[in-house]
Amino acid sequence: MKKNLLTVLAIISCSFIYSQADNTFPYPNNGDVGIGTGTDQNNVNFNFQVHGITDYIIRLEEAQHEIRKNAKSAKAGASFNAGKTSRIGMTNTETGALSSDGAMFRMSKLNFYITNQERKLLSITTGAVGMRFHGDHQRIWMGSQSYYTPSTSTDLASTNIGTTSDNGLYVRTRSSSESAYGVSVRARKDAQNAIQVVSTNGNDVNFTVKPTGEVYARKYVTTLNPFPDYVFENDYELLSFDELRSYIAQNKHLPNVPSAKVVAANGADLGEMNRVMVEKVEELTLYILQLEARLKKLEEKK
Repeated sequence: MKKNLLTVLAIISCSFIYSQADNTFPYPNNGDVGIGTGTDQNNVNFNFQVHGITDYIIRLEEAQHEIRKNAKSAKAGASFNAGKTSRIGMTNTETGALSSDGAMFRMSKLNFYITNQERKLLSITTGAVGMRFHGDHQRIWMGSQSYYTPSTSTDLASTNIGTTSDNGLYVRTRSSSESAYGVSVRARKDAQNAIQVVSTNGNDVNFTVKPTGEVYARKYVTTLNPFPDYVFENDYELLSFDELRSYIAQNKHLPNVPSAKVVAANGADLGEMNRVMVEKVEELTLYILQLEARLKKLEEKK
């Protein structure tokens, strides 16, 4: 029994000495354990550290997206060198125990990856909030729901984020700054679309907002309240021709229509402008009917 115990202690001691011997800088005797490196120049220690010194060759079946990104015509058996890499793998009896199984934490060059190699659920949570990536349905979901029951619903939105820092969707909820906003969408170039809505067939672009302020849509619906049919009521006070002529001469615009100066400073409410235009059309109809009545009387006198 003593012999077995001494053998175990010897193995543990050798393993500990070996793990310390491969350190770039010596570890202080404070209980920290590292693999590959020790105390750095600033005397900062890790409780646990994995140090990669060899290249990591990613096979086609392991990371097709990385190969497509770096080689447009990747063939079967192709590979991609991720550079100097350290990896930590996590597997279980369902995933299998190969390097392409389970989950992986990887640091390649200056890039850090957390990957579920089973292409299933990946959750990042704290308390009751978090983010869930679902590999089966290519969906990203964020919110305050439970993340412990994997969802297989295809109703979850697919979220795509541009690869440049100039593109993106920004939300600010509390700010005293003059640039505070609810939702801000930024596009890298004026020729791009800041917002685009495509029909269910995936072909027709039904709504587009350009960074230059242009908006394209197939149909615009607004509530006009009250709708200008009040012009045809008996108690509506239609200006006389002399009153209308005097108002235009003095103000240089029609009654109830904003002036060019006001529109230049504040813009125009499309719904309100549409209501006013209908009002003017109905007033114009009444003026035409008045002129028609006068013309008819003149014709009868002949």
